[in-house]
Amino acid sequence: MVDQGQHTHLLLLLQAVVWGQQQSRWLRSFLSASRRRVVNVYLEDEQQLDQVYRYLEQLDAPLLAGLRSLEERVPLLLDVLLPEAIISAIAGVDGVTLQQAEEKSLRGRVLSNRERQEFDLTMERQMRSRWTSCLLPERLTH
Repeated sequence: MVDQGQHTHLLLLLQAVVWGQQQSRWLRSFLSASRRRVVNVYLEDEQQLDQVYRYLEQLDAPLLAGLRSLEERVPLLLDVLLPEAIISAIAGVDGVTLQQAEEKSLRGRVLSNRERQEFDLTMERQMRSRWTSCLLPERLTH
């Protein structure tokens, strides 16, 4: 997933965020929010999200050790550390600044025309399947 240099860089960045040494829109929002915020995670699927979440859990075990309960750790991981890690990854992959990467992350993932067409086709098939399964029992009873 990541090499040792990337691992160390990410750990230092996340430590700086948690300790208030690095400005973070996500940490400010987390600390001031009375309700949870939904974060666009910029990942392709749930499996990627699970992998990154588990990685962050392991990476940040020392950072999160001071938090008493799972109810405190999970929101910090999802609402602060996950977006910061994704922004750092975008910056590294695209060769842009953290600010540019954050702006890109806020805009969301850009889908190609092919991806959109595949999504539309999949949704159409699912809708047809559900429609026919709803109608099928009615036809059999009459």
